[in-house]
Amino acid sequence: MTFAELKSKKNSIPREEREEKGTSLVFVLSTSLIFLLALSIRLWFAFFDGHETIIFSCDASEYLRCAQSLSQVMISSWAHLPELVQYWLGLLPAEKASELHHLFEPLKGLATQAGPTFPAFLLVSYLICGSLISAENGFAPVLLQSILTSLSCVLIAYTGTRCWNLKAGLLAGLLAAVYPG
Repeated sequence: MTFAELKSKKNSIPREEREEKGTSLVFVLSTSLIFLLALSIRLWFAFFDGHETIIFSCDASEYLRCAQSLSQVMISSWAHLPELVQYWLGLLPAEKASELHHLFEPLKGLATQAGPTFPAFLLVSYLICGSLISAENGFAPVLLQSILTSLSCVLIAYTGTRCWNLKAGLLAGLLAAVYPG
């Protein structure tokens, strides 16, 4: 089948039927089961499998250190909020500006080495779980990552359903749920 034939076939399906894909009760229940299956597999592997965690490895410890630095800067920047606003508006004297630069010095390594994305994710995960950022407490980021990757299985099922059909979408979501990587 050529591309033009596929496109004309897609356009021959009424818009209402195309918009209903991915919103049926069967789809919602199936994707809920896919989410629960994916989450249970990920949580089992992360916490009950007995494999050794690598939270003390080089990269992991570096990301934790960067998340701690980010947390310290965020806490101390709240105390200097009026000065930060004055700085952004260009109203802060030069000698006070150098003090603010010193305040953000711990972020220099974050900007030049690791990048802010994963340390920020670690910080948010620890804040959501209400725990301290430490290598001994690796539960929070692993739990949040397990939830996010399980949600990605649902998004894969939704995309497959929207692009092809319900059977293809659910199969793709199920394969993503049991994929070990």
